[in-house]
Amino acid sequence: MLSFLVAKVPRRKTVVENPIIFEGGRSQLYLYPKDSDSKYVMRCTTPPQPSAAEIKAGASVDNSIINPPHHFHVYQEEYFEVVKGTMQVKLDGAHEIVQQGETVTIMPGIYHWFSNASESDELVVDIGLNLNSKSRDERFFRNLYSYLEDCNRAGGGEEAAKKGGTAAGGPKTAPNPFQMKLFLHSADVALALPGLPKFVGMPLGRALVWVGAMVGKWVCGFSISYPEYYAG
Repeated sequence: MLSFLVAKVPRRKTVVENPIIFEGGRSQLYLYPKDSDSKYVMRCTTPPQPSAAEIKAGASVDNSIINPPHHFHVYQEEYFEVVKGTMQVKLDGAHEIVQQGETVTIMPGIYHWFSNASESDELVVDIGLNLNSKSRDERFFRNLYSYLEDCNRAGGGEEAAKKGGTAAGGPKTAPNPFQMKLFLHSADVALALPGLPKFVGMPLGRALVWVGAMVGKWVCGFSISYPEYYAG
């Protein structure tokens, strides 16, 4: 094991927080029961997208840690309900705009990502998940986003986090790709490779995550969960 060669990111204690506040209050996650015997909900709040002028001035299009990478779920079905704002979602290459009060269901194997579609208003979206996998999913989301937040803070410090980024302290610490793949593997999430036919891209995306997860666990000494982020 070569964990002594891996840069350590200080972990902020978020285990008892609900909602969990990120990026200086610009984004948050809130996990709560839905009025159903089989569903629970993760409510995501994300900031407005940067304008064209802000992007030209150097702002990142990927301006929030809540914005997911292009991915797919091996077994899990998700549904999205926009509570406030406007969401843009990409499903197997097709872009859709989802307005407040509208819903989208995403079946296993569908390549997807989502983000705020507005340059002026925050997006609040409820992501419905299966109650049978609640513990696994809550562990995954709490660990993933708390880790990404801590990578931000490790680069910019507390003052930078309060301002929603790393402006006060310089470039953020990049998340370790092997830790990220270990998180993804633990929740049966795979990377989407949309440039390839799905019969090739899906097994390859799963294989890339599996290999990275094994390196992360057995070589780098990473874990799928940390007590500062999740108790269970």
